[in-house]
Amino acid sequence: MDNEGDLQESYRADYSSVELAFDLKNITLKMTSNQRDILKYLILGWSDSEIASFLHFSRQYVNREKKKYINF
Repeated sequence: MDNEGDLQESYRADYSSVELAFDLKNITLKMTSNQRDILKYLILGWSDSEIASFLHFSRQYVNREKKKYINF
């Protein structure tokens, strides 16, 4: 019985991962390449300043784009 519960929990976790990947794919299809780049580096844990410097954007632009993602 314990193995069955573990299997069900594993299935739920796998399904959630697939569902998240699908949702992210649909969201990113609507984004510009700049927006996708910013999102990628935010996911990797970069700060607004690091992203702005690396991509040659202003920190304010990166911050504005980040706020849009929060409202998605």
